[in-house]
Amino acid sequence: KERLLFWILLCATTCGLSGCGWQTYVASRTISHFTGKPTRFHSITPINGSLDHYRVVEVKPLENLLLGNIPPQMEDYLNETISKQLKSISSKPEIVAFDATAPATARPTLLFEGYIDDYDAGYFGLRLVELGFNHVAVTVRFQLRDKQSGQIIGAASITAQDDRVTASPRAAINTIAKRIRGFVNSGYGGRQ
Repeated sequence: KERLLFWILLCATTCGLSGCGWQTYVASRTISHFTGKPTRFHSITPINGSLDHYRVVEVKPLENLLLGNIPPQMEDYLNETISKQLKSISSKPEIVAFDATAPATARPTLLFEGYIDDYDAGYFGLRLVELGFNHVAVTVRFQLRDKQSGQIIGAASITAQDDRVTASPRAAINTIAKRIRGFVNSGYGGRQ
């Protein structure tokens, strides 16, 4: 009995002297697991008018500023996912791939273009034990430009970061593509 009482008092004293840091850790880790996907959206040029008269959106593949740092299959996945998301815009503009050799058209065309500014796949092992900067992060900067006049209609930068143990670059890319769709959709009268 005395031995059990000793261990209970020792554990209670240890918890009391540690400032109950383990409780803070458990609480922050639990919250981080469910909300560990912060997305930073910065509107560089807000869409001020309606995009309804642009019934064609040409999607140019994102320029890769991180040569050798992003696997080609992830770059392809990013471009494909953005195109898929743009095709789901509620007013259904025609989404076409950019073709530099295509003849000019009289139809008002919106050009989607941009670049991959950051890509960090992190490391699962470090996320598991929470050591260092081990998050997944992807940043894309893009603009919507009137193809005929060259005027920038809207521009933004989106960073998707995921600190969860289950984080993946694909999940971050999906988040970015959905935010891009929301930004463009807001110009077509939809919700961002």
